[in-house]
Amino acid sequence: MTDKALLDRLGIDPQTVVAERKRHGKITHAAVFDACGKIVEQTIDFCKAHGFGNATRLHVMQATTEPGLYAVAMCVSYPPDVAKFKPGEMPFENTLFAALFVALSADYVSGTLPSNYKGREMEAAHTIFQRITGKVFRDCFIETCSCTNCKHRRKIHGIKFNPDKMDRWL
Repeated sequence: MTDKALLDRLGIDPQTVVAERKRHGKITHAAVFDACGKIVEQTIDFCKAHGFGNATRLHVMQATTEPGLYAVAMCVSYPPDVAKFKPGEMPFENTLFAALFVALSADYVSGTLPSNYKGREMEAAHTIFQRITGKVFRDCFIETCSCTNCKHRRKIHGIKFNPDKMDRWL
């Protein structure tokens, strides 16, 4: 049975599902930014008369985003590599890749991502990362994804394809 036939049998319209997921993503994205903004506003008075300016705003914004970026870097990195990290330390390359992926995902949600990358934020992050560093990043999907890009990265790093590994955590 094809995916379309299964969805029809269950009474699910794929276009409605995609539209609902996009709507939910935009709402969640806006809620996260709103929550961060409220935290910043409630913790520091940004009045210039008290000596606060753009540098202070930048430091506070950095403090609210770094923990999330660290968590994304841990999640998106190749698990055997993460096991080697010392507690509290994240390599620059992993943080850079996570930041690129988050920025591209935010662009997708806000509708500003170039059309040739829509739905391919991870691939775009790999392309930009390789352009910046000259290296190929080992992400958490490298063992389980069958796309040509992951196949190429597996070949470079000598990693074997293991599609069953992704289902083990279920």
